[in-house]
Amino acid sequence: MGAGAMGHMETSLFEQCGYSREAIQARLERNWYEMFEGPDKIYWENDEGLGYVMDTGNHDVRTEGMSYAMMIAVQYGRKDVFDKLWGWVMKYMFMTEGLHQGYFVWSVDPSGVPNADGPAPDGEEYFAMDLFLASARWGDGEGVYEYSRHVRSILHTCVHQGEDGEGYPMWNPENHLIKFIPETEWTDPSYHLPHFYEVFAELPFALTRYRVFNLPISMASGALVALEYGVYLMLFRYRGVSFLSPRGVIHMISELVGGVLIAGVMSWYLYRAIAATGALDRFASGRALRDDADRRG
Repeated sequence: MGAGAMGHMETSLFEQCGYSREAIQARLERNWYEMFEGPDKIYWENDEGLGYVMDTGNHDVRTEGMSYAMMIAVQYGRKDVFDKLWGWVMKYMFMTEGLHQGYFVWSVDPSGVPNADGPAPDGEEYFAMDLFLASARWGDGEGVYEYSRHVRSILHTCVHQGEDGEGYPMWNPENHLIKFIPETEWTDPSYHLPHFYEVFAELPFALTRYRVFNLPISMASGALVALEYGVYLMLFRYRGVSFLSPRGVIHMISELVGGVLIAGVMSWYLYRAIAATGALDRFASGRALRDDADRRG
């Protein structure tokens, strides 16, 4: 979404919350400037005209950051920046031989020298989606910029690597969960769980048809998130530990207490503090709290 992008959009969530299309567009342009052009930018170009984004905390270039930057570029309609990023990825990150052939090395020095010899699957996931979107938006180019061909290659490698006896797939072929790294048989919640959290956290509110916003409902929401995550850890991270063993019982109790207190109680009082400023008046939950405060006052 670059300059004028709002003119090609349906009504956005921000507009539904009361922000003007002009204000949204201005914010989009400011965000792009700060990340890609301003004095504190994280995007740089080398002497070859290729681009990369810096992990400012570690002073390296990572597949995670590059794939996120490509996602931003394609959604802003900035094919020039997208191609510079993808060109850098293919030149300095793509592995053409060895155990991880077909994957991307997850950390590289800005000079192009690898800091590692293996991939991190979240990068591959985002690269694939970036390229799907780019192909649909701009069509395919030639060579490295034949986006759809590279998508097919990435996903084929992620699923079928190792079938010939060399290397490992990124998705476990039996349970279909993405791995933390290909050669391990455990996963990472950050790679594939946010939608689970959303479903579980929203269930108590859905049961009340989004008409009840109070501390007990917030605590129930936190408990359900903790229950889901606790069970997930038992099944995939702490395999071999019985739910009824001392470790299993302590683990589940700790998860539930933490979920109720942190995700439930603390979130509720934080929500009340924010709502008291009027910032949430555009939402039903914020209006309900303000109305209740007015009745009490």
